[in-house]
Amino acid sequence: MGTARWYFAGVVRPNSNVLVTGGYTPNTYLRSCELYDPSTTTWSYTGSMLALRAIHTATLLPSSDTVLVAGGTSTNAGIGAAEKWASSTWTLTGSMVTARYGHVALSSSNAVFVAGGDSRTSSKAISNAEEYDTSAGTWSSTGSLVTGRRLTVGGVLTDARVVIFGGKDSGGSVLKTSEILDPGDIPHLWSSAGSMNEARSSHNTTILPTGNILISGGYDGTSFLSTTEQFDGSVFSSGTSMGNSKANHGSIIMYDGYVLTVGGESEGVALDTTEFYRNVDATWTLTGSMNDTRRASASILINTDKVLTTGGLPTPRSTCELFSSSTWTRTGSMSAARYAHSVVQMTDGKIMAVGGWDSGGVEVPIVELYDVSAGTWSTTGSLVGGVAIMPVVVLSNGNVLVVGGYLAASALPHSQLYSSSTWALTGSMNTGRYYHGAVYLSNGKVLTAAGTGGGTTAELYNSATWTYTGSCSTSRAPYQMFYLPNGKVLMAGGSAVCELYNVTAGTWANTGSLSQTRNFSAGVLLANGKVLMIGGTNGGVISTAEIYDPATGTWTLTGSIATARSDQNPVLLTNSKILAIGGYNDSTQLSSVEMYNPVGTLGSGQPTITSVEGGGSFPVDITKSATIDIIGTNFKGATEGSNGRFCSSSAAVPIVFLKRVTDEACEGFGGTNDAFFMPISSSWTASTSLTFTAPSTLQSNGYYQLRVIVNGIASSAKIVRAID
Repeated sequence: MGTARWYFAGVVRPNSNVLVTGGYTPNTYLRSCELYDPSTTTWSYTGSMLALRAIHTATLLPSSDTVLVAGGTSTNAGIGAAEKWASSTWTLTGSMVTARYGHVALSSSNAVFVAGGDSRTSSKAISNAEEYDTSAGTWSSTGSLVTGRRLTVGGVLTDARVVIFGGKDSGGSVLKTSEILDPGDIPHLWSSAGSMNEARSSHNTTILPTGNILISGGYDGTSFLSTTEQFDGSVFSSGTSMGNSKANHGSIIMYDGYVLTVGGESEGVALDTTEFYRNVDATWTLTGSMNDTRRASASILINTDKVLTTGGLPTPRSTCELFSSSTWTRTGSMSAARYAHSVVQMTDGKIMAVGGWDSGGVEVPIVELYDVSAGTWSTTGSLVGGVAIMPVVVLSNGNVLVVGGYLAASALPHSQLYSSSTWALTGSMNTGRYYHGAVYLSNGKVLTAAGTGGGTTAELYNSATWTYTGSCSTSRAPYQMFYLPNGKVLMAGGSAVCELYNVTAGTWANTGSLSQTRNFSAGVLLANGKVLMIGGTNGGVISTAEIYDPATGTWTLTGSIATARSDQNPVLLTNSKILAIGGYNDSTQLSSVEMYNPVGTLGSGQPTITSVEGGGSFPVDITKSATIDIIGTNFKGATEGSNGRFCSSSAAVPIVFLKRVTDEACEGFGGTNDAFFMPISSSWTASTSLTFTAPSTLQSNGYYQLRVIVNGIASSAKIVRAID
């Protein structure tokens, strides 16, 4: 942050930015406010509050981008006046019945419930409570707490019940007890909800994707805490500890289900650090094995929600299989056996298999199309010359571009273009390369870089012409490129060093490194915008996997695969899980398949999509730049995602996520992986319908996975096709 602070309050806004308000830095109360942009990981100042405030609350009001700030202190006396923030401007909105600070504010059922805190200079914990009518903008008294408490926190369960946890009583003792209120009961009364595992004050809470409330950190009267626990509505259970002990920190659920902890204090020191927390054991489980062993095959999610796997080793195969519901079944075989080839989905929904080697090690010129409905292959125009281990990109006009590759021990510079069922040479790269990647950018250009023979050079393809762009720092092969939702391109693999390409500036910059060099690894862009890299080789076959977070620019190890493997295919399924298909384990070609669950068990609040643009039979066509209607359930959460005290986040503002369906990994390289996050307008109110504007930069006739994400919980995806 620009200013180190504690006792601040903040919220996640509908556009996923975080607003932090006021607080205290040594010897100074603050009214300054800052915005955190998770896509750029930067902080910027915004309009300041009308009053100096610390130990206040900030709450995002339902169905709006308006933030309610209430109470607080700047003189050891409570503040009664409340104010609202909208469009960087603050305005007054009445005064509370009781001036207070160190209280809790929780939004549920179109009201904000405020309870506890200190009233004046006496530092006595108060028991009275009140509520703010979000429609009328007025305050009124409601039922009192069982036990007066200050420095308490709370949360709202998925059934809309409001719960508060711990704090300090009037004698200064730290409490373990909790209390609960049901907004549906008239009058509104508080009752006991049991005790936490540890006494806590100045702690924080967050609503997890499971629907449980995460209680983190705080002060037990003697020590600052790093421990966490969860409340499921009736029972408290211990959770994973944070990296640092802290109290008075922000705790915010992000769009990807991770909890961001911000700032706070520890042993009298103000913290400006951030930390991500995820209490999910990401696991790999074996799922149904294929009928054939396959290494260096190519796989793709097709628009029937099945996975098609083609070709591969040990003996080059022409056979193909379909995965659905943990079962593999054979489908039509290609006319040409091949491996180290690529597959892409065409604009008409058919799957194209391109290039690769045959049983004699000769590059295959035959190109084939798979009819998804019929389950059969047919040949289409042959390549000008056979090629292997090259990326293939579908352009917005439906043409297919093959970029360089390997032929007769040489790195090819030339490219080939498929149009109207025929192949022709198009512009040659300045440098021949294979084991490289390529991505189709939103500006209509194709980016490639490095690879065997390419050194550190990078090039852009535009209208049959290749030109150099900024050079990367590390030569590498094989590797993969990922077009991230933040508009940058990640290059990973072939080295521990990873780089980001800035499309606008045409420059490369290093980002966080992998835990080790990964050759012939396989990666996939996840449903939350992160990147998963699996296995590979580095003096031996690797079983570990790790995840890249664009928000922090770092890699984190996650659950290891059961069988170490390289040359496998990972595919993102519509349920957000990932298949790792086949591969190679030292001297063994594999038929085994593993499934990775990055999200754990989701609660009853998971959104569902039933129709898009009035169509319930998918894929559905969506028009670029048009307003798109989605019908489903749970598009509106029960409450904000966090405690309404030091930091809160809204569950009432969904995000639409579109990710291109393409060749996720083919022998460690792939085509485009573009994705888009689109927060919904703050005027949205319904729980069963929403609208969004489809990006103009979607690939024409390209197939996408569409998801709705509400407070970190992603729906299963539906397949849509972007049209002009």
